[in-house]
Amino acid sequence: MKNDTPRYVVRLKGVLYFKRRSWPTRKFKAQEIGPAFFAEYATILNVVAPQPRAYLVSGLVSSFYRS
Repeated sequence: MKNDTPRYVVRLKGVLYFKRRSWPTRKFKAQEIGPAFFAEYATILNVVAPQPRAYLVSGLVSSFYRS
């Protein structure tokens, strides 16, 4: 079955979400695939990728001390 959504976009129970590893999951405001959807999709992809705190050494050390 061919996927009708772009990369990193999933449809769960009829709702479109942006899901990518180490990125926060976001619900699209534009639920119909069209120009508004692709504009929102482009703005999400053009954001600098977030650096996960758990993989940074300082994040691991602070997590260790908190536990």
